[in-house]
Amino acid sequence: MKKMAMTYFYDIMRPPQMFDINIHESGTKAIAFFKENCQKYFHQPVQLRANLSIPTVGQVTIGVGLRQMVARFLTEEEAEIYKVYGEKSLINFKTMELEAPEEGKQ
Repeated sequence: MKKMAMTYFYDIMRPPQMFDINIHESGTKAIAFFKENCQKYFHQPVQLRANLSIPTVGQVTIGVGLRQMVARFLTEEEAEIYKVYGEKSLINFKTMELEAPEEGKQ
């Protein structure tokens, strides 16, 4: 089974801190999106490794100072929330994780 992944741009200087949040069906699709879109956030040319991949634990990032583009796998809990609520899923900006909408929490 493919693990779902998330990509987002993180900027600690501008609340809310996460922008351009995207959920992908697989890590491969997340990395492709990451490679295509990371340059638009930085003025200097971005240099990526040829064999870029998301680690099982953790994330892959590229950034400068307090700004970075991030790609990571969703936890099993986050994947279930996204499968049930889809685009209605909420983002907790403190933990940077997906959450169920208020009416769905019990």
